[in-house]
Amino acid sequence: MSRDGFNPEVFFNKCNGQGPFVVLIRVQSKKIYGDYNPIGYTGRSRWLSSTESFIFSFENDQDINNMKISRSTNDDNSILDCRQNSGYFFNFGDMLYVNRQYLRIGYCTLHYDNVFNKNQFPIDEIEVFNVKYL
Repeated sequence: MSRDGFNPEVFFNKCNGQGPFVVLIRVQSKKIYGDYNPIGYTGRSRWLSSTESFIFSFENDQDINNMKISRSTNDDNSILDCRQNSGYFFNFGDMLYVNRQYLRIGYCTLHYDNVFNKNQFPIDEIEVFNVKYL
């Protein structure tokens, strides 16, 4: 994604209708955040229900032992399937979302366990990986 820029339209064109995916986001502090979306996106601007979605963080790309993970506490509203022109890349219950060039964390604790401090970070890089089940 980063090589293509931080553009929601590019994100939707590459991910829309592709099924489950994992997103890794490295912020300027070198901390890594991510999420797993087991459903995928359609761009219909609606809440999606999932018992399998989660968000996570690593202190840096060299230390995978210091990981935090947060699972959905409100499965009916665990993922917001954002509209293509909304300015959002993705939204996990307002606990972790990307709006333009910033990662925003911890703004709403209604849908996920609160293991992250409320904050926003400029993004260095975003990578998206399609998940295929065997």
